[in-house]
Amino acid sequence: MMVGDDLISVTKTTFSFYVDTLCEKSCAYGPGIHHVQNANEETVFIVHSRDEEGNSRQSGRDEWKVSIYDTASQQEVPFNLQDHDDGTY
Repeated sequence: MMVGDDLISVTKTTFSFYVDTLCEKSCAYGPGIHHVQNANEETVFIVHSRDEEGNSRQSGRDEWKVSIYDTASQQEVPFNLQDHDDGTY
């Protein structure tokens, strides 16, 4: 392709795009979701991201706001959020 007197290369590439994650279609599961937990023991749960059509996300970097509270003291509990870069956290 020429633009003016300059030769410009145009290459073909494939890419994927995804509809934004929708919280209402996403879900969380795992032992950390149960309402009864052992005191002072680490637990885990998975957030599975889905788009507005209910399709599982295949990439990460979603923005999630997560708050975890101790039900007895009503104090927020610190946690580590890990992005698996596949739609799960």
